Amino acid sequence: MHPPSPPAPGIVFRRLQSAGERRAAESMLADGGAPAPTVRGQSGGVLFGLWDLAASDSQALVAAAATRPLDAGGSVELCGIVVCASLRRRGLGRRLVNEVADVLRS
Repeated sequence: MHPPSPPAPGIVFRRLQSAGERRAAESMLADGGAPAPTVRGQSGGVLFGLWDLAASDSQALVAAAATRPLDAGGSVELCGIVVCASLRRRGLGRRLVNEVADVLRS
């Protein structure tokens, strides 16, 4: 097993709001094997992403996560996560999960 690569600089986290951002995340999640209802953000699902500020617009989304509520008590399920193959083993998946958890706890 190879040691992880250094973290990628210029990566920011945010909840995906615009239709274009959501489409990019949905496509990335579908390509990564997430179930169709998860990908389309059904059932009140929320999409999050990591964006590379130095990349061209078409390559800016480097990781995506989908969540959905489980009950009225506030429980949430992380139902899909994907990181671009070229940026794996740099801690981006861990960072995305941690950032999503922080947002959901607040």
